Amino acid sequence: AASPRDFSAYVGNGKTGLIAKGRWTINDKGRLCMVAGWVSSVSSVDKRSCFSHRRIGEVIYQRREPSGDWYVLRNSPGSDSDEIKKIQKGDVVTPNYQAIAQAIE
Repeated sequence: AASPRDFSAYVGNGKTGLIAKGRWTINDKGRLCMVAGWVSSVSSVDKRSCFSHRRIGEVIYQRREPSGDWYVLRNSPGSDSDEIKKIQKGDVVTPNYQAIAQAIE
């Protein structure tokens, strides 16, 4: 994104999809929060999602706040099944985001 803490997201596709624009924050205790306005063809809602992160040795754990279960975000050494592999460099969102935005207009 143009601003380092802005993000776009989408879920689904076509007229039943949802799109979001938001911002993320992180604190020095490992808490990552994302606040976004989600829009569908029939509604819009602001949503806040937060995750806590902890490191034990070189393994990083994550859980959804406030009471999610802890799971491995990144193993040491890394594994192809690590959750962190879902995060990709570059813009992999815009094409699907734009297609859903056009479909729900």
